[in-house]
Amino acid sequence: MPAAFAAALRRLDGSDLRVGAVSRIYSTPPMGSAAGGPFSNAAASIETSLDPIALLDRLLSVEDAMGRSRDVRWGPRSLDLDLIFYGSQIIDSPRLRVPHPGCWYRRFVLDPLDEVAPHAIHPETGQTVRELRQC
Repeated sequence: MPAAFAAALRRLDGSDLRVGAVSRIYSTPPMGSAAGGPFSNAAASIETSLDPIALLDRLLSVEDAMGRSRDVRWGPRSLDLDLIFYGSQIIDSPRLRVPHPGCWYRRFVLDPLDEVAPHAIHPETGQTVRELRQC
């Protein structure tokens, strides 16, 4: 597991958030013309008492603490923590969209997610992660 991902998981883990299953790391080609070399992608399941916006804030603070730069859309980044699902909730606010847009067709999301939550149901499509992965 790359050091940045392991360090991020350690920073996330606390009294109000517990990291559960963690996928292996997948090396995938970049998406978008501004991206550099291959990206490393993984997924982790968590249990938390944080509401979705507080969880988003925690993810962003860990990225910032680990030197994340947000200069170029879809560009190279040291760490990118995304909130893919939050139970069965559908959230469409100015700060957060859950399920994460595009998660239902992006293999770099679905492959690692299938390792940690194959039976999680996409609340908009009604399909499990495993079913989405097979499309």
